[in-house]
Amino acid sequence: MHTEYLKRVVIYLQQELPEYQEMLSVKANQIVFTVHPGAVFEQFYQKLFASVSACTARIRNREIDLEFKVWSPTQERDFKVLK
Repeated sequence: MHTEYLKRVVIYLQQELPEYQEMLSVKANQIVFTVHPGAVFEQFYQKLFASVSACTARIRNREIDLEFKVWSPTQERDFKVLK
C-alpha cells in the first residue's frame, strides 16, 4: 500500500544513519531493522530508537505513521513514529 513511500524513508535513513544501512528492509508495511548476532538487543534498541526518532522528526510532510520493527532471532520489538 505505502511501499514506495516506505522505501524512500529507508533510503533517507540509510543516508542519515549509515551504521544501520545494511540492517534495513521493508516488510509488510513496516521498516524492519535486523539486529546482528551477538549484539545486546536492549542496548541496540535504545540507541536505534533515539536515532530513528531524531531523523524522522526532520521529515517534513510525513505521509503516514511510520511503523518500525527491531528484530533478532530471539526477540522483536515494535515502535511507531506518528504522522
